[in-house]
Amino acid sequence: RRGYYGVGLETPRRGLTGRARKLGARLGLLDPAPGKAPLADEERRAHVTGHLGLAAERVRIVDHHACHAAAAYFGSPFGGREALVLTNDNSGDGLCATVSTARATTLERREATRSGPGSLGSFYTLVTLLLGMKPGEHEYKVMGLAPYAPAGGAEQALAALRATFDFAPGEPSRFEWRTRGPLYRTLLEATLGLRFDAIAGGAQRLLEEALLRWARLARERYGAERLALGGGVFMNVKANMLLAEEPWVSDLFVFPSCGDESNAVGAAYLGYLTLCGARGTAPAPRPFGPAYLGPSLD
Repeated sequence: RRGYYGVGLETPRRGLTGRARKLGARLGLLDPAPGKAPLADEERRAHVTGHLGLAAERVRIVDHHACHAAAAYFGSPFGGREALVLTNDNSGDGLCATVSTARATTLERREATRSGPGSLGSFYTLVTLLLGMKPGEHEYKVMGLAPYAPAGGAEQALAALRATFDFAPGEPSRFEWRTRGPLYRTLLEATLGLRFDAIAGGAQRLLEEALLRWARLARERYGAERLALGGGVFMNVKANMLLAEEPWVSDLFVFPSCGDESNAVGAAYLGYLTLCGARGTAPAPRPFGPAYLGPSLD
């Protein structure tokens, strides 16, 4: 077994252990990603302190989606005011989505969706792979290809894809695969005979409609008219546009860039709040501001 970036890499489990893990994934108790298992906090701390030569007490482990939420809310121009904070990605610390409410310097998580049953990020990434593109990098090409699909073909692809994966309202809400078996093969068989642009159009429609249903349900349950978004799924600007057009949304902020690359910013916000609490000083987190950094040039 090897450790890398806080993730334990190991050979796939076989026999009874493997079957137990698959059952746990179907029940939403475990992340089904093959070969990946989150490390315990102490193991993560040991990796960091050993590599950087820091004292263990100087390192604090912060939850993946808490970092997404903190960057989105405290980095927003409306940070401090009441807001609904949504995070959505492939998977992070066993979760793929969270719903939080925020006010002042407090973020309260209301719902957390496990990535075991499925995630919007994993669905869209598999569609990217299905279309012969590079997963984890070329999802924006799928989004860009989607508008070129014939309306009828996109509708047919949407129906085929929705039979395999969709949003499931509940408490908490879930994004789940509706069929068993290898996921790539499931998508391949569901879309046989469909044009590549139709598949892209259907996948984009599914993602947009799932996000809209999820956000509307969160607003119905927890209120707020300001929306702060974080996590790699919100790199999809077409879906963000539809969210911004919702009549109940008065202000929307997506952290630039909202994938894992900005989680360090969220961790810094949370670390700052912890430090203020330890020192007995009133925290005053500053919004991220313009994304233009460095000297100005004429």
